[in-house]
Parts: sequence; structure tokens; C-alpha cells
Amino acid sequence: MSKRTKILLITLLVLSVVFGGFQYQKNQKYETYLNSHLGESLNSLSWNVYILHEKTNQSLNADKIPKASLKQIEEVLLIIQEESNTIERLAKILYPKRANDLAGVTYNTTKFMADRINLLFEEIDSNGILYLEEHTYNILKLIRDTGKSWDIELGVFNSSTKDVNMTDWVDTILRLQQHSERYQKEMNK
Repeated sequence: MSKRTKILLITLLVLSVVFGGFQYQKNQKYETYLNSHLGESLNSLSWNVYILHEKTNQSLNADKIPKASLKQIEEVLLIIQEESNTIERLAKILYPKRANDLAGVTYNTTKFMADRINLLFEEIDSNGILYLEEHTYNILKLIRDTGKSWDIELGVFNSSTKDVNMTDWVDTILRLQQHSERYQKEMNK
């Protein structure tokens, strides 16, 4: 092998190592960004699920519900809808095989819940009050019970983003989906 060939091979080897190092660094930054984004979304989802459970529980303990409380429930459901969608997309990007069973069920369930809450706005009287009747109670109870199940599953994400790295969050999202499926079955009865 000639001296020129050796120099060319060594140069290519050094360039490959340098390029590989840059790619590794770029991938690490991207992974850090995704983990940060995931942590924020999990914390937001967890917090809003907690609020959903509390607001629906408060509403069930009253005989009438102000329009503003119903609006808060609707807004929280929309946030949960978006965050669950974001987390599911991240799961499919980061762990496509493990996230294969995710099918947007929690996203759809929160949409169904928000639609049901939206229908309740039609029953609000001229003073901005919704009176808790049996069908209204049943709608809110089913939403509350599902929210409570979600809250229990997501409780581990309440403290810090470190929990994201230590917890199997994809499985947690799959369990949320199971609770969402139960809601849909109950809703259709």
C-alpha cells in the first residue's frame, strides 16, 4: 500500500470519527429536547387530569353548577385531549414497537367527554346555572370516575421530570387508554 493510500485512509477514518461524534452530539441534544418536552406534557396532563377529577367531584357534591365551572371542565378536557395526543405521538416516535397498541383512545375519549359537557350548556338556565338532575349527574359521575382512574395512573408524574426517566411512561399511557375504553363502553349504555 502506498503512502498516499495510507494517508487517504487515515484521513477518511478521522473524518468518519469526527462526523460520528457530531451525529452523536446532535442525537443527544434531540433526545434531551424530546425528554424535556415529554416531561412537560406528562406534568401538564397529570395536573389537568387532577383538576378534572376535582372539578367534577365538586360539581357532583352541589345541587347546581355555575356555567363558569362547566366551562372550566370543558377547557381542562381540551388540554387533556391535546396533551394525550402529544404524548402518544412522542411514544410512537421514540418507541414505535412498544407504542404500537396506542390508538388515540384517550384523545377520542376526552373529545366525547367535552362533547357531552358541551351538550349540558344547552340546559343552563337564564341565570347561568345548571341544575344537577339524574342524567346530568350520571354524565359528570362517569367523567369524574374516569378522571380519578387517570389521576391514579398519572400520580407518579406529579413530582418531577426525573420520574419520566425512571417510569415506564408508555405503559402508563396504555393503561390510560384502558380506562378510556371503559368510559366509552359505559357511555354507550
